[in-house]
Amino acid sequence: MSQWVTEGSLGAILYNSRIITETDIQKGLTEQERLGCRFGEALVRLGIVTGEDINWALSHHLDIPYIRLNRETMGPDAATLLPERIARHHGVVPLIRTDDELRVAFRDPLDRVALQEIAALCNCSVTIAIADASDIREMQEYLYGPEPKGGFGLLSCVATADEAAAIIADPAGESFLQWLLSLLVRQGYCSITLAPLAGVGVLTGRQGSAPRELGRLTVDASDRLVALLRQQGELCKNSSGAESGSLEYLHENVLLAIRVDLLRGASGRMVTLKSPELTQGAPFPPELVPLIREMTQRPGLVMVSLPIQEMRSMMELLINSHGSGEEQTLLLGEGNKTLREMVPCIPLNALSPEESEAVVTAAQEHEPELLLLEYAGDIRSLHAAARASLGGVRVVAGTGAGIAETFALLCTAWHRHLIPSSLRGIVVGATVTTLCPSCAETLHFKPQEITRLRLPASASGYRHATGCAACAFTGKDGTRLLVEVIPCDRMLTDLLESCKNGDDVAAGLAQQGDHTVQKQAARLLLGGEISPDTYLKAVTA
Repeated sequence: MSQWVTEGSLGAILYNSRIITETDIQKGLTEQERLGCRFGEALVRLGIVTGEDINWALSHHLDIPYIRLNRETMGPDAATLLPERIARHHGVVPLIRTDDELRVAFRDPLDRVALQEIAALCNCSVTIAIADASDIREMQEYLYGPEPKGGFGLLSCVATADEAAAIIADPAGESFLQWLLSLLVRQGYCSITLAPLAGVGVLTGRQGSAPRELGRLTVDASDRLVALLRQQGELCKNSSGAESGSLEYLHENVLLAIRVDLLRGASGRMVTLKSPELTQGAPFPPELVPLIREMTQRPGLVMVSLPIQEMRSMMELLINSHGSGEEQTLLLGEGNKTLREMVPCIPLNALSPEESEAVVTAAQEHEPELLLLEYAGDIRSLHAAARASLGGVRVVAGTGAGIAETFALLCTAWHRHLIPSSLRGIVVGATVTTLCPSCAETLHFKPQEITRLRLPASASGYRHATGCAACAFTGKDGTRLLVEVIPCDRMLTDLLESCKNGDDVAAGLAQQGDHTVQKQAARLLLGGEISPDTYLKAVTA
């Protein structure tokens, strides 16, 4: 069985039935992660399988009949056998009841929770058949009537009557998302968070020091919101699986960038939207562009470890400095609106490492002079990028990882002979949040805590911010990008040859005075401009 699926899951059943391959599983998992949908739905969306393929495999494996629903298959009192909310929530149609047994048609026969809930509610045993999702929806409308529009499942005492009516009239969730964004921009909320709990999503907003509940969402509505954010926003997944990026919102003819953060929870994705005043990205220092441009004047590989927005900003500056109309440039990645207007962008986000490697290799056939990769954070993609540089291409490759992980990846690749002598250099950096000066206060640590956390010693103590009206109770004053450009000179080459891991490479650079992000962060910490936790995030990222 494939290592990517769990025994008894839909993926395992389809794989063991030889309907899908390991590559198909990886594609489906990536699409499921991107859209926040069911695994089977992701496979259907990708065109890998049809709904009938899934139903046939489940029927054969579970020895459950696969039936086509019509009105003749329903008992005369079928609508009274199961409450509408339960039937619609679980994708179920009641068929007939005889004595102490209820027969139902299921969209997902692997949903044991639904089966147990229905059996307990009806106080009887339940036997199931498998049916197409479209048939189930049609029969639900026949039994219960049309599904109420706005099934976005929002309960809110904050939305006005007109706002609620607009949300109800738009089951796709567009009006709901616009309402959330308007709360951020027009009503002074500094952040809005959707917290996934068992069976419900709790929506809270923060205007001051305390959060305020804005409403509650059903699980389905929460999933739709996540899918909508992924569809409309420019999100990028980091090494821990968390996603972050921005969403554009037009307010009084001004285009604002709303920050979006997604984090996997046991009951769904946690979502946080932040007002643009608190999330202005730190601009990439234009004075560093000549150094990077010098590295990319001739064929070679430049590795980049920067937050996604800052990396895209650097790519914009680099394209402009080289002259966007004077050479063939190709970007492998989503890009942003500006980059998509400047150069061709080839998305890679739904591809496996093997497929990404193949795309990087195939891109060379189009003879780009400058090849930009948003993500080359695995050995295969990095190997392909290195081969492209050997073929005479100037390559700039983002690792999608923090500074420490980038050094580790580089060290591993070097010792596997995947990074040839064409490595031109590394660009590493981290964004830090500066403290609000109005509410910053002294924070003291015990000597053993300073040693354990590896903080630079401070005679006057460190500072943190508790939040005040001046900073909308966030404790933040702004963001700053700490970045450095490390050329691949003899010193770096010797370190890569002699060091066993990324930590040793970072330590060697710091000893030589070249790993300056840590020094920049220490300077800000000791100056009271950032907190200890911000410092640690920057130097251990």
